[in-house]
Formats: sequence, C-alpha cells, structure tokens
Amino acid sequence: RLPPMRPDIFCPRNTRDGVADAPIEPGARTLCEPWETGPRLKDNPKHFTDMVHYMDEEVGRFVIGSHESLGAYFLPDFLRDFFAAHPRMDVSVHNSSSASVRDAVLDRSVDFGLVVNPRPHPDLVLVPLFDDAVDFFVLGVGGKSPARSLDAALARLAEGPLVHAARVAESQVLVADLAKRGCVPARVLGCGDFELVKALLLAGVGCGLLPRRVAAYGHEGKLVRLHTGLPHFADEIFLLYRADLHKTKAALLLKDALVSHGKRLRGRLSARRPAASAR
Repeated sequence: RLPPMRPDIFCPRNTRDGVADAPIEPGARTLCEPWETGPRLKDNPKHFTDMVHYMDEEVGRFVIGSHESLGAYFLPDFLRDFFAAHPRMDVSVHNSSSASVRDAVLDRSVDFGLVVNPRPHPDLVLVPLFDDAVDFFVLGVGGKSPARSLDAALARLAEGPLVHAARVAESQVLVADLAKRGCVPARVLGCGDFELVKALLLAGVGCGLLPRRVAAYGHEGKLVRLHTGLPHFADEIFLLYRADLHKTKAALLLKDALVSHGKRLRGRLSARRPAASAR
C-alpha cells in the first residue's frame, strides 16, 4: 500500500515534453494534477521511491530571471559561490525587463525572478531584498562631484549631454521632472540600457541617469551623484516565485540562497532613499 500522497510531490510519468515513463529529470514540470498522482503511481510504485529520493536531493534545473543591469551586480558572486557549494544543481539565466521577468515567472518559464518594483499578483510570492534609486551621476573629480551647488548641477545638466536609458520608465520620469524645473538639457543622448549609460559616463561623456548600485559595482567611487538636491526615483528589488512552487530540497535551497545574498547586498552598499522622491 502506498503512503498518503503529499500535495507537493508530482508525477514524473508525464512531463511537459509529453514523454511517458521517462526517467526523472531534475526540475521537470508535469502535466498531471496532484490528485492524479496516487492512481498513476499505483501502477509503478518505483516512481514513488524515485520521487521521494528526488525531493530530498540537492539536484535540479532552475532558471533565474533578471534585468541585465541588476543581474550584472547580483549574479556573478552569487553563482560562483552557489555552483561551488552545490555542483549537482543546474542554474541558467534569463535576461529581460523586470515586467517580462515577472510574466515569465507567472507562466512558469522562469523559476525565480529578481525584479525591480514588481506589481503584486495572487499567484506570486514577493520577498523584498534591498532598495536602490535611480539618480543623476557624473564622473567624479577626486571622488567628488564637480557641481558644488544645486544651481551648478542644474547648469551642468542644461549644458548636456544628458545620457539615459530612454526606454526605462524611471529615466523618463526624471527627465520630465527636470523640464518642470525649467532645466532642459541642450543635448540628450538616449541609450538602450544602463550598461551603455555607465560606460559613457566613465568615459567622461556628460551626466547620466543610473541606479546607484549599477553606478557603484566594479567602479566604486568613480561615478558620483551630481547633487543630492536633484530628484531621484526610489526602487525596491524583490525575489519573485510562484506560490505553488514545487518545494523540493533543491528549490528551497536555491530560494534561501538568493534571499541571503540579497540581504548581504543590502548591507554592502547604503542605498537609503533620501526624504524627497521623484515618485
């Protein structure tokens, strides 16, 4: 007689690829519902033993999704340490916008998402990791901004060029906020992503809009905030996963490791939100 079935144990006999009686593949998703599992396993009890073994093993295939710029400072140290500690676990990376990563978690093509300012959803678990803010940056002079006053910073911005990721909503909000203050840069250089904005700023091309953590990683101290009196856009980074995530030992281990790494990042760089926000 089979023991009572746990709802988080799934049947490996019919995978999403439609291969019947295939060997258990770590991370495989099934097409059978939990209440169908018992009757199907009754025909082949060995699958039950295999599944229980799998549930308690540090093995699995998982996909982590994130925006390129967020992943660039979050994932390198995390994956290096995680792969060294868990060599039997396979993790791949999916890069897209935060909104697209959220949707990919919902449709199960991504297991865990690192997302900026996500919209809640009843099928998602949102775990806050750390905060950030999009701000005006410039190449520092001796580690300090060349603009010693707010008026000097606005004059520098008006002179241009202002470099920003034109498709990013936070950048659009801050450019519009400048215009409301009567500051319209003589030249605006729109880019596709934050990494190009950062490269141009490091080369001394004007001022630009970057998340503070993106500006800091790899070149800490080189790019500095143009002036603390300028508007900024507060962000919060979350870990997302589905509420019905299969709670295997491997899945929980990866989830906990992502949360722990995020909390370490929270303490590594102060990205506290100033009192005034551009929201």
